[in-house]
Amino acid sequence: PAKQRLREEIDSPFRKVRLVFFGASTGSALLALYFSVLNAAKGFTNFPGAPPLDESLTSCGINVAAVVACAAITWNDYR
Repeated sequence: PAKQRLREEIDSPFRKVRLVFFGASTGSALLALYFSVLNAAKGFTNFPGAPPLDESLTSCGINVAAVVACAAITWNDYR
């Protein structure tokens, strides 16, 4: 078992570190998407002090792309 773990580390160095980093990046992107959706909802309902709807929707699009990219990288590294 110890030799097998050493072989896995040689074949894929820092795999666990990458998984933690990319997993945290995915979580961060999901959190940003959550707040972007809230801002878009506020803009849609004309809530006082809400950011403009077009800016909120742009932010939502960027955050969706970030979630997809980070999740894909995490999944690819996990396999």
